[in-house]
Amino acid sequence: MIKWYIDKQSKKPLYLQLKELIIYYTNTGDIRDKQELPGIRYLAKQMGITYETVRKALKELESEGLITMGRGKSSAITLFRRNGAKNTHRPAFSQESMKRLREAVQSLYQEGLNLEQIKEVVDHSFHQAARKEAKRYVIFAECNRYQIREVSKILREDLKIEVRPLLVQEIQPGILQKESEAQEELLGIITTTFHIHEIRRALGNIPVYLDTIHIKMSTGTKEKLNEYIRQKARLGAICLNHVVSYYSVMLKVELGEEAGVVLCPFEDKTQVQSLIHSVDALVLSPSIYEEVAKIAPAGLPVFNFLDEVDPLSIELIKQRIDGLI
Repeated sequence: MIKWYIDKQSKKPLYLQLKELIIYYTNTGDIRDKQELPGIRYLAKQMGITYETVRKALKELESEGLITMGRGKSSAITLFRRNGAKNTHRPAFSQESMKRLREAVQSLYQEGLNLEQIKEVVDHSFHQAARKEAKRYVIFAECNRYQIREVSKILREDLKIEVRPLLVQEIQPGILQKESEAQEELLGIITTTFHIHEIRRALGNIPVYLDTIHIKMSTGTKEKLNEYIRQKARLGAICLNHVVSYYSVMLKVELGEEAGVVLCPFEDKTQVQSLIHSVDALVLSPSIYEEVAKIAPAGLPVFNFLDEVDPLSIELIKQRIDGLI
């Protein structure tokens, strides 16, 4: 169940907290593509904030392309475009190829097949040839190597297709042309909600299928952290500086305000060293997980904040990719 949580004690503007909360819920899959959000007045009443505060948050999300706002009070999530990548640079048919094709069609016609049946035979032959010749794959893109490596493994096993990990900053329009020349077919790019608009901008007008995977804190991790909380243990969290406020809100959503998690930016090395030697358990964002885990004291429990790929999210992507093949 979605918790519409706002920390009124925080120095961060309330509308930004709500904006980040909606982004978080889209990334975990609690809010899905095309899902309609609660009305502005409902959200304002639930969180005890003004109508204009909610409207400002939604307007910013709309300007970034994450939601579409209707003429009334409704607004709906809009995560991705379902455009399949098409190679428009096809080689011309040779005269010999055209001759063989005409002879094959004529032979089928003489055998008594009608136009629709001949089209069915040709389509079947085409798909068989394409499956044999083209190497199909998808790209999973994120901003850190740890996450793209781990999530790519999961996707590869569940989607039964080649999944190539690629950093978001490495996504360039030229990759499509390069791969098409190698007789490989890029079916699409999968990422998280955090980076979908960044990838859209990088691709420009190139028509490529773009989808989102939902990643969240697993039930097992949440249960272990809640056990520490019940024992009044000291919990620390580390993430990159530009997402500190974001993770602060999310930790309160997942673990409750009473958890009292001490959060510090990864860039402050002195504070990081002090924190990892003064807590009973450590929660890390994926982008810095491997680096901090290496310097953590031996025996200190270390948890990845986002360590589970939503199974329903994978199943939906599998169905959409199957439709592209």
